[in-house]
Amino acid sequence: MHAVAVAMNAKPIRVLLIEDNPGDAGLVRVALAASVEPPFELTVAGTLAGGLDRIAAAPTDVVLLDLGLPDARGFEGLHRLRANAPALPVVALTGGAPGPYADTAVTYGAQDFLFKNTMRPDTLARTLRYAIDRQHVLARMHQARRRLQTDLEAAEAAWREARRAADRLHRLDSTRSEFVAQLCHDLRSPLSVVASFTAALLARADDDDRRWRLAVMSRNLEEMNLLIEEILDAAAIESGTLRLRIRPTDLATIVGRTATEVAAAADRHIDLDIPADCPRARADRLRQEQILANLLGNAFKFSAADTPVAVTVTVEAELLRVRVTDHGIGIPEPEIPGLFGKYHRIVSEDTNRSAGTGLGLYICKQLVEAQGGTVGIRSRAGQGTTVDYTVPISHDDTPGQSGAR
Repeated sequence: MHAVAVAMNAKPIRVLLIEDNPGDAGLVRVALAASVEPPFELTVAGTLAGGLDRIAAAPTDVVLLDLGLPDARGFEGLHRLRANAPALPVVALTGGAPGPYADTAVTYGAQDFLFKNTMRPDTLARTLRYAIDRQHVLARMHQARRRLQTDLEAAEAAWREARRAADRLHRLDSTRSEFVAQLCHDLRSPLSVVASFTAALLARADDDDRRWRLAVMSRNLEEMNLLIEEILDAAAIESGTLRLRIRPTDLATIVGRTATEVAAAADRHIDLDIPADCPRARADRLRQEQILANLLGNAFKFSAADTPVAVTVTVEAELLRVRVTDHGIGIPEPEIPGLFGKYHRIVSEDTNRSAGTGLGLYICKQLVEAQGGTVGIRSRAGQGTTVDYTVPISHDDTPGQSGAR
């Protein structure tokens, strides 16, 4: 085994030739000596075992491997070399006639294949450079693939954990929905009994004080029932089980009747402005009543008893717009962006009144949007508030489908 430096003016490419024929080794040495850019530093080993020892002892850039070694015949040597030094680029050599050796050599891990009897200096130098380049590319590809595999495994682990978390949340959500439904049912039963007794006592009350006290009790029972309905609606919205019956609906009649009834119950004056030729809407009748009743309740709560509340309906292209306007205390500007959020409650420093549970406007927004509309609000402190929402106009008389929305 010996080394020959064929050029000194640049960092040489370190070539290990594993070849047992001195004549063939001399041909390779002469061919590499003719190359100046890049220079080559050649080391020769006569056996595969000697070549493996050299690889273990000193840095090597590329290996020229003869396939006819005394201790490794044919592709056995290539197989053993790749097993011991998988990162080294290898160019296989044979003195036989051209045949299907090249493809087989590449299959066994060689970067290229050369026939000794047709090998030229420029071909040898170029083949060695390309073998090194290809091995570097392969190494980068393997490294990238390992990183990708690591990232993929991490992503799969994260996905599995997210899936488990989603399953846990789904189970918790189902449990919560069942709990809310059962709680509301358990509350409704005794409230219904108390309401019945209260109504019976109120009918037989024989003095003003008792009638007043029973009337207050009756109103509070009604508010508690409304609270239960809000909780159930919010739970249905969150779980996606809210049921709507969307069909052609006489919105003008719904608005007029609901506004009149709510105003009468609150002993308030209301100004109605509804066009006589108002087209039909495509909506859920009961939910439209619920939306308007909620908005009117807020308007009455946050305005003085001697100020009117206006309800108007206008036709705008393919929509009907319903507006509820009061001249009350208004809403502080910082409160407006989150007004339709769940559990958002408005408290007035002037009146210390709050808008109930904070579910009403959230439910209104969800109901409006589930029916294809939008909702908005404009307010100025001390001047009043206008809440408006839209309902799509109906162009046919085909009933809508009942279903969860």
